[in-house]
Amino acid sequence: MNNNIKGASDVPKGYRAVWSDRAKLCIAKLSSKIDTTTTTAEYLSILLKQGATSKEDECVEVHIFGPMTIWTIEEVTLPL
Repeated sequence: MNNNIKGASDVPKGYRAVWSDRAKLCIAKLSSKIDTTTTTAEYLSILLKQGATSKEDECVEVHIFGPMTIWTIEEVTLPL
């Protein structure tokens, strides 16, 4: 993990992982919301849940460090 990134040392354990360990991070963060009856369709609302305010939003946020270009992001959707 690159601790030269501003604020990286302030992130509590269990809130970040290298890309190859992303599944472990999701399990640690969301395991209480997933069981053997969870359907594929339910995963989206588990990974991204809009709260009454932005402070109450819950999500698995991903940052990939490295160069970004116009080709990095395929689509951005904003609610009206």
